[in-house]
Amino acid sequence: MDEASKVPKEPIPGSETKFKVETRYVGEGINLKEIQEKFAMDFVFLNQGGSPLVIRLSKKEPGEYAVLTKFGTVGFWSPISGEVDDVVAAAKAKSDFLSLITPYIQNKKESYDFTDTLEVTFSADLPEKNPLDVTFDTIRLREPFLKKEVPNVEFIKMISYVPAQSGALDRYESEVEDLLRDLRPILENLHASGRPRVSQKKLLQQIAGILLVQDDVVGTIALLDKPDETWDIKGLELLYDKLSNEYDLNPRFDTLSKKMGFLTETHNTLSSVTSTIKSYKVEILIVVLIALEIIFNYAPNIFKLFRH
Repeated sequence: MDEASKVPKEPIPGSETKFKVETRYVGEGINLKEIQEKFAMDFVFLNQGGSPLVIRLSKKEPGEYAVLTKFGTVGFWSPISGEVDDVVAAAKAKSDFLSLITPYIQNKKESYDFTDTLEVTFSADLPEKNPLDVTFDTIRLREPFLKKEVPNVEFIKMISYVPAQSGALDRYESEVEDLLRDLRPILENLHASGRPRVSQKKLLQQIAGILLVQDDVVGTIALLDKPDETWDIKGLELLYDKLSNEYDLNPRFDTLSKKMGFLTETHNTLSSVTSTIKSYKVEILIVVLIALEIIFNYAPNIFKLFRH
């Protein structure tokens, strides 16, 4: 087991270490395996395989860390010291690291602007009966989660995972809201004129967009899966559940699912209406063509009858 992942039997009285944890959504996914292979000699990897992947960026205690997930987020852990030089150095370390891993980020876009910030305090002074204090933007942990000043890697992973899930969920919530905005003018036209005034091709493209979001959320990234570690390590499940509750992950996911269901059903209905209108137009055209054929075929005989 890595030295950073070990914990002492008892916390050190009066000890306290604070971190700023900044989580960014950077792309559709990150190839963790290739990053491990490429930078094996450049960084210290505190765990091997799986998601999230924890990387130590500095040797200085208590250290700076990057936490990467397969579904496209990077979380940066920076010690809070109050020194301006440390803040500048941390910002440069983040920028340099993101530049290094850019080739391994799938479909990276500059327009993504989904970030989250937490303040995490590892303290020996919290009461034993209440060793965990979680709010939306702060976490305080007691129990023996520190080895000297170094946080336990499993708690780094767990604390990083929920904001990462939230950041990915932010992205899909934004995408679904865009789809809803695109749908409104179509519905307004249908209400005002009785016609959707949209091509079937465009409707099918929008339906495909919805299905891609559903596939990413439910199938590809398993967005709300609870990490396996919650079943193996004491305290992790409680920490995950408290954080998940603070970020409203389950209610937000349920709302997102309902919106996607509404979009799919509405677009299918509009597609059906568009197909019906198109079929009706084709039927009218066929009738008109038949009528014209009759007129052209029998008009000469009719004129002859009138002449006689």
